[in-house]
Amino acid sequence: MSSFNQIQTACGALGYFDGKTYLKDDDCEDALRILLRCLKYENERKDARLHMLESRIVENDLVPILIYLNSKHDGKIINHALKLLVNLTKPPLVCFDGKLPKDVTLTNVYLKIEVLLQKTKTSLANEKLFDFLVAKVHPVLDTKWLDRSDDDDFILHAVFTLVRNILSIKSERQISEESDINAHDLVLWAIHKSNMENLILFCGNKAQGDERIMTILEIIVLMLREQSAEELAATGEQQTKSKREKTNETLDLLYEREMAEKQQLHKLTGRRSTFGGATYVMCNAKGIGENQLICHRPLQSLNAMEFDREKRRFRRPKNRAPVKNDLDDSQNHHSALGIRLFLREFCLAFLDNCYNILMPHARDMIIKSTCLLSDETNFFWSIRFFTEFNRHAHTSIDRISETLQMNTFHLLHTKIDHYREMIKIDKTEARLWAKRLQIGFGAFKEYILCVKSMLTNSSEVVVRAATIIKNNIFYMQEYREQIYILLKDFDNTKMTSAYLHDLIGCTHEFLKMLEEHTTKLKHVFVQRRRVARKPGIKKNKQKQKNVNEEKNEPPNEQLEEEWQSQIAERLSSLLQGLEEPTINKSEVCPFDALSDVPIDDQSLTAVARIQHALRTNKLDEAIALFRASREVWPTEKTFGYEDIGAEEEFNLLREIFMTSKMDNLLPKHSDEDEENDEEEPHEAGHEEDDEELIETIEREEEFDFKRFIRRFAHSSILCSYIDVLRTYRTNTPFLNHCIIRMFYRVSVDCNFTGILFQMSLFRIFQKFHLDPMAKLQQFSELLQFGTWLLRKFFVAIQKNPCIYAELLFWKDRSLVEDMLDGYRQTTADRTNEGEKKTKAASWSIEHQIELRDIYRKIKEEQAENLGLEKVDVVDRIMLELTDKSKARRQIIKELKIQGLIKSTRELRIKKAPKGRSKKKDLLNNSKLLGSDSDVPGVEDSDDDRDDHNDEKEEEDDDDDDDDDDDKHHSIENKSASSEHKANKLVSSESDQDKSNDSNSKPNDIVSTATIKISQQTKQVEDEDDDESLPIITKQTRKYESLSMFDDVDDDDDDDISTSRPIKKARRQLVSSSEDDE
Repeated sequence: MSSFNQIQTACGALGYFDGKTYLKDDDCEDALRILLRCLKYENERKDARLHMLESRIVENDLVPILIYLNSKHDGKIINHALKLLVNLTKPPLVCFDGKLPKDVTLTNVYLKIEVLLQKTKTSLANEKLFDFLVAKVHPVLDTKWLDRSDDDDFILHAVFTLVRNILSIKSERQISEESDINAHDLVLWAIHKSNMENLILFCGNKAQGDERIMTILEIIVLMLREQSAEELAATGEQQTKSKREKTNETLDLLYEREMAEKQQLHKLTGRRSTFGGATYVMCNAKGIGENQLICHRPLQSLNAMEFDREKRRFRRPKNRAPVKNDLDDSQNHHSALGIRLFLREFCLAFLDNCYNILMPHARDMIIKSTCLLSDETNFFWSIRFFTEFNRHAHTSIDRISETLQMNTFHLLHTKIDHYREMIKIDKTEARLWAKRLQIGFGAFKEYILCVKSMLTNSSEVVVRAATIIKNNIFYMQEYREQIYILLKDFDNTKMTSAYLHDLIGCTHEFLKMLEEHTTKLKHVFVQRRRVARKPGIKKNKQKQKNVNEEKNEPPNEQLEEEWQSQIAERLSSLLQGLEEPTINKSEVCPFDALSDVPIDDQSLTAVARIQHALRTNKLDEAIALFRASREVWPTEKTFGYEDIGAEEEFNLLREIFMTSKMDNLLPKHSDEDEENDEEEPHEAGHEEDDEELIETIEREEEFDFKRFIRRFAHSSILCSYIDVLRTYRTNTPFLNHCIIRMFYRVSVDCNFTGILFQMSLFRIFQKFHLDPMAKLQQFSELLQFGTWLLRKFFVAIQKNPCIYAELLFWKDRSLVEDMLDGYRQTTADRTNEGEKKTKAASWSIEHQIELRDIYRKIKEEQAENLGLEKVDVVDRIMLELTDKSKARRQIIKELKIQGLIKSTRELRIKKAPKGRSKKKDLLNNSKLLGSDSDVPGVEDSDDDRDDHNDEKEEEDDDDDDDDDDDKHHSIENKSASSEHKANKLVSSESDQDKSNDSNSKPNDIVSTATIKISQQTKQVEDEDDDESLPIITKQTRKYESLSMFDDVDDDDDDDISTSRPIKKARRQLVSSSEDDE
């Protein structure tokens, strides 16, 4: 028999209801067992469940069996029917293992089960059914927990599970358009009439069993999920004058909005064209060609002309589309007054009797991870709802004291961080984690609002408790920056707009409290944590161990003495066979077969083991390892070759013994591992963390509120605010106020006006000014801020017309000031208020012109007066340049960029021409003399040294592009250091010359020869004074070095430099400049 026929036969064998009582069949019990077995072994498509729900056995058979049959005689039938009813009313999501099916067929099955359960919910909202359940549970609860049987536990579990399943079924549309009652309201009314809520409160007060706690909490959440806490708190109370005025203002607003829409429709002309599509011509406006511009609808003004009306709009993919508000509690249901009064009394009773008892047990279960993720969301939803209800009902804060502790706030913080991280990790279930994040943040928001209301309480005890909680929240960095991180990580493709609205409202209240806290206290110190990465402890210890081993390495003399005294004699006897070894080579293994390192690469480890055995005087083991290694690695020369002699083995072992210590290559033993575990117990089992560990540095610092607000001037945060502002007409006035207040903080308080110069925001202001509702009182803040921002924008355009292009891009706060100033970067030091220093490598236009003028001026002066040739051109530019932060390399690079010079050779001082043959001969003689007398420093000629300096300077020029950001040294320090180096060089050369002079044998020859050379050089300089350029100071240092032998001051350099022929020098400068051009 097929399953379908079997189910139909079993349903027909149950019995029937005649309108007054249920007449069971003789095979009723067997039929119920067959149906239970079919559900137990149902397939993936849930065919058995669908057949049973479609046959309507829930309302026709199961509910009448529970109501009308006698529980004494038909106990088994009632238990089977109760079990079957619990199974059939199970939520569809639970039937598919808590995940929505991805297959199309299974998705249709899921939706079909959900629709069938919605149809049966009305029949389940039966007052007699709940009376039966109460009568079934009441005697079980009267008995003690130790005296209960297994049947009693089954009844408790089945009844509360059935109530939970019935409440979890989503309601259909309202039963009638005239009433506000739906199926869920009928179930709540049946619970109230049967006194089921008293049993729920009794079980919540007793808090017996972990499973029962979460079931009771879930039932309470499902009862209140369609209600608004604010409405329930205000139900039954007489409206005050302020509330009536607020209600009247809301009605007036709706009326004005409706009238404005009607006026907008009446603006269109009443005359209609008889043709389907009429065309119009706009006067004095040309189209693409020579014809006039054509439009296809009547226009009231020229500004109403649009060219993008018929364009194909960009269609966003589904995976990037914003998430809709599909949460059950996002749309509250306004129930009848009687149901709202019953629920209000139930909430008050729960707060008085159960809340402070049930919630701590549930919190402990969440901390211990002994519950489901759905139980966590129920816990956070309960905190949000009852905290809000207690705040609006103006009841005592003692009713919710257990959830106002810091451990509850810490649990909220950790779970929110966990949900936020899981959104990034588990991308397939990102929306489900975002839903949990929304519920958790709702509890976080109500916690903050409750603390704010406690600060205005008349009781000093309550105010003191709120102050302590507030100080703890603002002191900890993690709590303080929670909202900022959530705003920055908002993603509309995974998170709903309702969550963003809550986030914006909570941010406004949190910043308001923080601002009041910092203004009351002049100095507020908070905790600041900085995360730093450091290398692993094991790695450092291993390095330190290697260093210590190197330090503890004995010297070679000690090793040689130890070898001769302790090892050599016995080792020789063992190798020659005079003494039998206790360990054979077959008993040892030189390699590790289980190691990850290949056997061919383990030869070094074998050498280390042999060395360790030799140094610990285990000669038998060393010889066995040595000979076994020879067989494993026959090509390694360290272990010798086949048929090797005892003497050669002795020498090879001696080489291994005398090698530097190799203990770091030894394999680790279990004893060493245990010692390491004792020293580093926190590193056990965390091999991945050995490479790099995270170190958290904590310190206290004074809190700066303005600096904290600056972090909200981020493009992703402001983008979310602008997206919410697009729906300003449907937003609440408080939400619009929160958005405008954040814009005011960013633009006025933080002086980041330019970051709001965004096209999307200006389009909102444009539509708002054209909206007839813009003049309403609730939009006054939006009107004022939009006008002020547009004025600032038009003022900034005068300084920088390029801001028009900046409207299309999101800007960083570091670029806002430069954008408003016309992208002019200054090298002056900026203040610490979020401003940064511009790089000294950048050249402004003024500085470029100034550099060009100074260079040309120096060139002209050099052409007129040759005395300036002594001064370096770059040093002269650094003296006259107004920007003292420019380095030498940066000036040379800028001269090359502007084309003023081609290479750094043009900036060097000219050398003397090569026509001085007599002087060269004398220098060559001095070289020969210096080589004979071993005098250093006179070996290279002038040309060789100049060529070497040219090459060195060219290498420096090649690195100019990479070293623009070098440190800036002043000219005075640079000249002082150069003089110091020159003096040091002269003194070192003189010392070397003196030492060489003292060590040379023919001292008299050297002294007389140097005297002759000095006299001859003076004669040659006097003869060539009129024919060649004089030798500058840098080139005459060689003459000074030659004159050091005589210890006589040579004052002829000044005469040489002052006796230059001016005409020939000018002629040569002009010819050199022409060659450079």
